[in-house]
Amino acid sequence: VSSLDKYIYNKRPVFLVGEELYLEYEMWLRSMESDCFGLIGMSGSLCAVRRCVANNIDTKTCSDFWLALNAKRLGLKCIQAKNIKGYYPPAISNKENINRRIRTIHRGMRGLWINRDLLNFFQYRFFSFQLFSHKLMRWLSPIFSGLLVIAVLLKIQLVFSWHYVGPLVLLLGLRKTRRIMFFIIVLNTIFLQAE
Repeated sequence: VSSLDKYIYNKRPVFLVGEELYLEYEMWLRSMESDCFGLIGMSGSLCAVRRCVANNIDTKTCSDFWLALNAKRLGLKCIQAKNIKGYYPPAISNKENINRRIRTIHRGMRGLWINRDLLNFFQYRFFSFQLFSHKLMRWLSPIFSGLLVIAVLLKIQLVFSWHYVGPLVLLLGLRKTRRIMFFIIVLNTIFLQAE
């Protein structure tokens, strides 16, 4: 069982605007995963598992990610308890935030590599798809974003590229949207650094 993550802070840091929206998005994804075939990752702030699930944790991986994968391997399902909230403080600086994310991505990639057998769609069905799309594709998103930027710069007529450029130009004028865009760019940069 995993909690619903929430930030706790006295004074809201400026960089937290995009981070908070990202956390809401992540919690929404977890809710969907929980309703389907189980969580891909537990909450690092508050979770509970059976003792057998916690055996043999690789300490060089994210324990919350490892626990969810190990539970699936044992035929169990991790769920999110929407009525239980786990609070944790955000990073106090951009540098601390970036270092924490790089560490988390490194450990997550290691955990996925060790548990790559869970990507076998024939054995784990939709859970493997969830794992592939939620973790692997998210870590590869900077590469796809870069290819999209190159395609637009080279004026390659991609059907979807023009649908993003127009609204993006309009949205850049909004202050909150600029912070969110900045957060997405920083997050993609962190993914590239971690890879």
